[in-house]
Amino acid sequence: MMTEVDQDSGMDLADLLALIKQYKRWVLAAPVIAGLAALMAVSLMRPLWEASVLLQVGQVGQVLLEPVANVVSRISHPSFVPGALNVASLKTGEMRPAESDYRCSLKVTQVKGSDLIEVKLKSYSPDMARNLAQGTVAYLQAVHGEIFNSAFARIQEQIKNTDSSIRAASGQLDLLQQQLPRKVNSPDATLSAFIWHNKSTELHELTQRKQLLEEQISPLRTYATRTVGEVYVSGGPVSPNKLLIVFLATAGGLFAGFLAALAHSIIARSKSRQLPGTP
Repeated sequence: MMTEVDQDSGMDLADLLALIKQYKRWVLAAPVIAGLAALMAVSLMRPLWEASVLLQVGQVGQVLLEPVANVVSRISHPSFVPGALNVASLKTGEMRPAESDYRCSLKVTQVKGSDLIEVKLKSYSPDMARNLAQGTVAYLQAVHGEIFNSAFARIQEQIKNTDSSIRAASGQLDLLQQQLPRKVNSPDATLSAFIWHNKSTELHELTQRKQLLEEQISPLRTYATRTVGEVYVSGGPVSPNKLLIVFLATAGGLFAGFLAALAHSIIARSKSRQLPGTP
């Protein structure tokens, strides 16, 4: 008996076609029902628009205000959400749905091979998606603005102090120049020349230091956190992908219908063999 069952358990192409023909209503009805159900489901789904923006972390003197990885973690953290929503352009009654959209859709990643950060957000309207992205940028700029102002003011103070030291050293150098003895070979002349040389070297170093400090706050080396380009909003909904959902549901229904037909055929064959007098 086991040998007979094993031999009958195999299924070739002819058996497959015969099974489909026998259960064609099941095989055809299942994908149609699944496809229609999926079509009804996607028709009830609200479309989502996506906004994306590239951020460049600010720096002072070529030193980033905050490491890029830290910025990604900062924006991704739940504590960042209230601040971003407070500065976003939201209307009355939009705060709760905006917060839900923000928490569910926020994606923050560092652009590979660069120090840029990409922020993506989805919402049920293109304007809302844009407002959420702009709120994220504005709040991060406000947080980084305090760091930037402090670091920038510190360098400006260093420039101011260096400039004062330059004026003092320059005045001392002029005074030494006037007091140099006329006799070049006298001991006093040698000492005065040595002092004058040291003060001249000090003045040169102070001047160079001031130039370096001024270069640090030049626009090429110092700038606030900013966007690279404008906030981009998708031209149409990015989800749900209705065609893909319906297609997958239809294909799944076809497969489920075939499996149901195969299972029913196996059960029916098993029962028929258990009946008395069945060969």
